[in-house]
Amino acid sequence: MSLRKRLVFFGILVAVVPFCIAGAIIFVFLSQSLLEIAEKESLRFAKEASYIIDVSFKHKIRLIESISSNPQILESCKKDDYTIAKKHLKAVYNKIGEKYFSIFILDRNGIVRVDTLFEQTDGIDLSNRPYFKQAKQGKPAFVGPLKSRAKNSRGEPLVFVSAPVQENGQFY
Repeated sequence: MSLRKRLVFFGILVAVVPFCIAGAIIFVFLSQSLLEIAEKESLRFAKEASYIIDVSFKHKIRLIESISSNPQILESCKKDDYTIAKKHLKAVYNKIGEKYFSIFILDRNGIVRVDTLFEQTDGIDLSNRPYFKQAKQGKPAFVGPLKSRAKNSRGEPLVFVSAPVQENGQFY
């Protein structure tokens, strides 16, 4: 190999090798930095989404608690006559107008008495469901996802929000 070719080869080698080494080092550090940034942003997004979901379900719990404390609902449950409660819940349901949203009443034994979305569920026993057990203890509940037991549901997992119908500690 001639001197000229050797000088060109070594000149290229001297110029390219440091760039390759620097490029590899920069790539490693930038990759690590980008991963850290992506991780922090993912965590921030997850926290914000969690907060929004939490606020939304707290709002749903307050809504269900206000419905369960309605005097018409309370009287219907006391008398085991759910005609007035059904009319009232239908009106509330129509006013809310949310898709995939249902309001239902279980009696003190966990049997469905009113359902605004799946009317064929009257008589289904839900006494072993966690949301009923918590309501029976006087506590509101947020439970799920659970599969619906309604005959005409799509079998999709659902989230349930419940509140007890009670007066002076008496569960109805």
